[in-house]
This record gives sequence, C-alpha cells and structure tokens, in this order.
Amino acid sequence: MFKKWYLLSFFWQCVFFAAIAAVVSFAYDGKSALAALLGGLAYCFPVLLANLYINLSTHMNSAVARAYAGSIYRLMMAAGILVYLFKETSYPPAMIVGMFCLGAVVQYVTSFVFINREK
Repeated sequence: MFKKWYLLSFFWQCVFFAAIAAVVSFAYDGKSALAALLGGLAYCFPVLLANLYINLSTHMNSAVARAYAGSIYRLMMAAGILVYLFKETSYPPAMIVGMFCLGAVVQYVTSFVFINREK
C-alpha cells in the first residue's frame, strides 16, 4: 500500500531546506546556499527512496528483510551523493556536512509528525 506520508514528509523537508538556503544566501553567498540545499537533500532523498522501497517492494517476504535492505540502499545512496559532492563540486564541505546532519534531525522529527497513527 502506498503511503502518502513519506511524500508529504519529503516535500516539507524540501521546503524547509529551501528556506534555510534562502537565509544562507542572504547571510553568505549563493554557493553556500546551494551547498546548504544539496546537503539537506543528500539525506532526505535517499530516505524517501528507501521508505518507498520498503513499503512497495513485494519480492521479499519478510518485512524485516525489506527494512534491512532499504537501510543498506539508503546508506549506499547517501554515501554516493556525499562522495560526489565532496569530489566533484567546490561547495563548502562544512555547510554540506552541517545540513546533512540537520537533515537527519528534520527527518527524525517529521517521521513522528507525519506518520498516520490512526488505524
């Protein structure tokens, strides 16, 4: 069953990091603002894909196996995105890492806010 809460959480996180990037662009420069946006999305996008994989996958019988596979995919995607951002771009690494860590906190908060607890 498709869960709309994952997309709602992802869109809220996109808006949050766009607002952070707008504030950073006023305080610093455009390059730091783009680093803030990409750093936040480097955490949020793999989480969205992993959650969709866990909930939409039908080739594994066990929910625990899907959860472990989704977590491994999420870690591999996040690591790949971070390696690309550090090697191929000239954005400030501190801003990328800071927003990546803030992305983890925002994901933790939104996962509790947007989960439909009613059954």
